[in-house]
This record gives sequence, C-alpha cells and structure tokens, in this order.
Amino acid sequence: MQRYAFDFLHGLDIEIIHLYKFMKININPFYGITFSVILFLIVSQLIQEGMFMDGSLYVCVSHNLSQGLGTFWEPNYSRAGMVIFREQPPLYFGLMALFFKVFGSSLYVERFFCFVMLCVEVFLIQQIWKALHTQKEDSKTLAWLPIFFYVIIPVVFWAYANLVEETVMVVFATAAVLFTVKSHYEPNLNKQIGWMILVALSVVLSTLTKGIQGSFPIVAIIIFSYFEGKQKIWRGIKLFMFGLLAFTMLYGFIFVMFDNSLSSLQLYLENRLSKAFVTGVHDTTGSHFYLLYRLFSELLPVIGIIVLVSVLAKKYNLIQEFKKVNKTGVLSFFMIGLSGALPLMLTKEQRGFYLVTALPFFAIALALIIAPFVRLFIQRLQAKQRIYLRWQIVSVALLVSGFIFASFQYNQTKRDNDLLHDVYIVLPIIPIGEIAGLSNALIKNWGLQNYLIRYKYISSDYITERSRYIITLKGEEPDGSYKKIVLDTRYIDLYIKQ
Repeated sequence: MQRYAFDFLHGLDIEIIHLYKFMKININPFYGITFSVILFLIVSQLIQEGMFMDGSLYVCVSHNLSQGLGTFWEPNYSRAGMVIFREQPPLYFGLMALFFKVFGSSLYVERFFCFVMLCVEVFLIQQIWKALHTQKEDSKTLAWLPIFFYVIIPVVFWAYANLVEETVMVVFATAAVLFTVKSHYEPNLNKQIGWMILVALSVVLSTLTKGIQGSFPIVAIIIFSYFEGKQKIWRGIKLFMFGLLAFTMLYGFIFVMFDNSLSSLQLYLENRLSKAFVTGVHDTTGSHFYLLYRLFSELLPVIGIIVLVSVLAKKYNLIQEFKKVNKTGVLSFFMIGLSGALPLMLTKEQRGFYLVTALPFFAIALALIIAPFVRLFIQRLQAKQRIYLRWQIVSVALLVSGFIFASFQYNQTKRDNDLLHDVYIVLPIIPIGEIAGLSNALIKNWGLQNYLIRYKYISSDYITERSRYIITLKGEEPDGSYKKIVLDTRYIDLYIKQ
C-alpha cells in the first residue's frame, strides 16, 4: 500500500513539473514565499476587526477630518475631549482622511490605507537594494531578502496589523535613505543636490507624521561618506549641510504658506514632546535601555537565520564567501538603523513599535551579510532544474494558501470581540454626535471610546446631570434617574435618563 502511495505521489510530482514546463512558468520562488509570509503574518491580521488603542485613536481623528470635523492643522477627536488633537503632528491623519474621502467610511478603508503603506515600503526597500547592487541579476535575484527579513520581525507585522503611525513614517524615512543612496553614488554635483532636496522633503514629511524622531535620515549621507573613506567625508558633510538647509527652508515655507501650521507644531512640542523629556508623565518603562533590549529581541528571528546560514557555510566550506560581503553597506545601514533607534532612548516613553521606522535598515544590513551565501545557494538550485521547479511549486502553493487563510479572517475580530459586539448593538440607539456618560469603571476604556467615535462620532465623558445616555460595565447600576435599555449585550449596559 505504501509503495502504491509513493508511486502515486511521485507520478503526481512529475505531472505537475511537466505542467509547469508546458505553461513556461518561470518565477523566483523566494518572492512567492516572501509575499505568502506577508499574507499570513500581516494581511490575515489586518483584515480582522479590533485594534490597539493608539491605532484606533488615530483612525478616529482621520475619519473625523474626512467628515469635516476639524482641520488639517487642528484635527478633532471628540466633542468632550481633545477637541483639538495635539498628541501628534497631522500628516498621518491628512493622508488617511484622503482615503476615507475617496473610498468611503468602511472599516476596511483604513486597512487598505495601511496595506498601501506596506506595499510602498516594500517597493522602497527593493529600490534601495537595487541601488546598492550594480549587477542587475544580483538585484533581481536577491531583492526579496531584505523584504523577507523586514516582515518577519514580530513588531513589524504587529504594527501593520494595528495601524500605528510608524507604518507611515517609515515610508518617508526609507524614501529619504533611498534618495541619500542615490545622491551618494551620483557623480554629477547638480544631481547630488537634486537628490538631497528630495531627502530634505522626505524628512520633512517624516517629521510631520510623528515628530522629531522622524528626522534621523538626514544624517545618512554622513554615515555613507564616513564608511566609504576619508576622501568622501567632506563631500558628505557638505551635502548634509545642504540637506539641512533645504529642510529648514521647507519648514519655513510651510510656516509662511499655511495658517496655524507654526502654532500647531509648537503646541505639539509643548503638550507632548516636552512632557516626555521634562515631566515623565508619558513614561512607559523604568529604564532608558528598554528599547535596546527590545531591538535585539525583535531581530532574533533574523539573527537566527544568519546563524544557521553561518553554520551551514562552515559545514560546506563556504566561509570564504564572507569575503564577498558588502561590509561598507552592512556598517552604513546598521548605523542608520541605530541613528533611528538610539535617540528614542533619551526618554522613558518607549514602546516596541517605535522601532519600526529604523527596522528596514537593520533588515537591509543583515540581508547584506548573508547575500553572497544566498546568491550561491540560488545559483546551485537553478542548476538543478527539477528541484528548482519544486521550489516554485511550493511557493505558489504557499501563496494560494496565504490568500485562502487571509480570506477566512474576513469578518473576524483579533481583539475586543465582546466589546465590539456590544458597540454594534448600542450604536443604532444613541444619536450621532451625542456625548455619552461612562461609569468610573469604563472611563479609561479607550477601546470603547474609540469605537463609539469611529463608527458614529459618539463622544464619551464622565457622567453628569447633562448625560442623557450612560454606559456602565455589565451589572453596574446607576442612580434611579436612569432606566436600563434591555439589550443582548455581553460587556456593557446602556441606560437612558428618565
């Protein structure tokens, strides 16, 4: 029986290979594997409802802006609190608001927005890799590698699933580094300056997304020049100074041309950034070095792959391939990553997803380390046509499986399942624009407040005499002036004033 099963599978394998040859399918299987990982790790979560507090808060502000509530420089969160939202600069909200205006108010619009940001980021990483490799075949064969390393970092796929602002800021930071690479390898002075203007513009957009921490790519030109050799350091410094001047002039142009822009950013610096340095009111950890530990732990999956490749290289006597590693590129991108990560440790307000903006550069640096080995492996794999075809078949199977798996997550929730169930029940009852009172047990439940704002612009506040509707934790009973509305809820109860 086992013999028959083996013969059947072997025959099926041969038939599939013949089909591939007949259809002349020739794809790089590692691109297929990489994008299947994106489907499994990111898209499958992104398509589900439920979000981390910060991401859902930003979506609320963005959706309000699309509905004419607030302005670009003075966005609005609710009628009861953060009437003018000063917690972050406004570009993230403005960009997502455009998507809402074009595609409507469905919850999948914000998901689509984040997916587009992911696609742009993947493209930019691929372009950096291409700019680093003059040989077209190397660029084409291995461009998937840094993308794969980036998307398997746990905090990266978590961040995209939860729509945090770093998913937009990283696009502009990566664009700035791409333009820096272009300027660094460009022999023509005028074109160098042109690329640096684009660097400055990208850094401006990065800082307008989430503040001063997005400015780190401005130093990338000095880092590249330093590791290229002493003869290029002064050129790098000059280009940096020009980029800094262009950055300053672009901000000056914004302040002159757009009313409220200067006051908006000043209030952000006073209300958010200065408090992080002076008062510690936003502290999330007791150590300045928390993010250093977090950076190492997040990179462990990639480091594990590199260790495995190193062990295999030693086993098969391929250690000499290390001589082909682009050491200048490794050091340059590692330092660019550190320039984005280390400044975050100046305060104790530290969260793992703050690192997302710096992680593409660590992914590129680590990919450069094993690139010669992976290139050799693929070359040997391509020489064995039948085995290479099997890899192609596996990659297609993984892609199809990824699409199927992601589609099964539609209409599922990844968090707040009971809360979302109840929110959808109470939404038709409470009028749009109402300020609902929340009991003391719920007043800090940002998930509840954000869902009410996102889907019907229902603001939340403490219970007062003016509260017509109040929401309590299941089983809580307010004073006798409120009548319970009987609903099939699991987590909350809704009351109306008698």
